[in-house]
Amino acid sequence: MFGKPFKKLFHRHCGKKTITSVDEEDTVDERTIEKVRRKLTCKKLYTIWSWLPARYAVCQPELLYTSEEHGTSLRTLYTRIENHQPTLILIKTTTDEVFGAFCSMYWRERKKSNKNVYYFGTGETFVFTLSPERKKYEWVGLHEENISNTANMFLAGDSKILTIGGGNGEAIQLDENLLHCRTEHCDTFDNPPLCSDQDFTCKVVEVYGFQ
Repeated sequence: MFGKPFKKLFHRHCGKKTITSVDEEDTVDERTIEKVRRKLTCKKLYTIWSWLPARYAVCQPELLYTSEEHGTSLRTLYTRIENHQPTLILIKTTTDEVFGAFCSMYWRERKKSNKNVYYFGTGETFVFTLSPERKKYEWVGLHEENISNTANMFLAGDSKILTIGGGNGEAIQLDENLLHCRTEHCDTFDNPPLCSDQDFTCKVVEVYGFQ
């Protein structure tokens, strides 16, 4: 199911403590993988990679942003991730619930319109929960022919808010300080709120790219 790079990643960092082999092609950033392991069990990581489009499932994760090191500023997050496509956003709340989103397009796309709210993205975008339950919520257009215009609201962002999903609510909405945020049902993914408290506080926000 997984490509060679990701298998090596897991054999080295999620298997036995002893590393039995490391070849010259292995360029995994150990610091990056250790950071991934702090937030997620290997079983959850496997789950995420099983959900990715096939062309990205052979890639390795590249840590682009973590609130633990880079601070809790939406502006900083944008600066560090906007030239990467796609991106994987992981959120851990203060109640230790974990969820996130796979974002299919460059976040710099948010700058291409003068509209107050400009949505962009493709149907490869999805949201998910990892803890306490592992579940993926895909774009409704993959399974339904007649969808509303609001179901095409994938990604949006400005200096104050980052939004994923739209139409009668937002699946994920992060504020400018990446602290006091919100999750709701939305038309794009037909998801329930992604954590038990719709108004939640972030403990950690991380964003990964693919290499």
